[in-house]
Order: sequence, then structure tokens, then C-alpha cells
Amino acid sequence: MLHQELQRGDYVAIAGMGGVGKTELATQYARRYQQDYGGIAWFNDRESNLAAEVLEFFVKFDFEIPQEQGGRLLSLKEQVAWCWSQYPESELPILIVFDDVTSLT
Repeated sequence: MLHQELQRGDYVAIAGMGGVGKTELATQYARRYQQDYGGIAWFNDRESNLAAEVLEFFVKFDFEIPQEQGGRLLSLKEQVAWCWSQYPESELPILIVFDDVTSLT
């Protein structure tokens, strides 16, 4: 069911109490279906600042992330949005996993 939802292009959230196997499910899914994706990006919110981790990920692509645009400083949220808009094209979808997210704000 998870694979069908993701193949349709839907976003999927797996929620539950700690220790029930959410991370294990995501790990097993990524391993089993890795051939169906042009890449897998895994971010762990509990181990670091999620926005900073996303920016660090894009620095590996040698992106020069803008600090300002139109004479005004970009917020961290705007910088992250810019990064996603620059994500390399792929014939296959990219699986992006956000693990241990405790807040969506």
C-alpha cells in the first residue's frame, strides 16, 4: 500500500508512538524499492536541525545557496525552498524520507 501511494506521487506520513517500527518500515521500503527511484535522500530531524541538514545536503551538489535576493536577506525557509527548486532532474522520482520529525513548523 505504501509503494502504491508513493508511485502515484502522493505524500505519505507514517505516524505512531516511539518504538513501533516507523523508521524500520521506511528503511525496509527504501531498500526493497531503491531501483524504482532516481535517488534516496534521508533526513533525520532528531539528530540535527532539519533545515540546516537540508541545506548541507544541497551544498554537496556544489550549490551556491543565495543569502539574499532582490536586495533583501532570505529566511532559512526561503533558502530551503530555493534548494528544492534546484533539485537535479531525474527520469525516476526521488524518495525523500524525513525521519523523527517532531514538528512541522
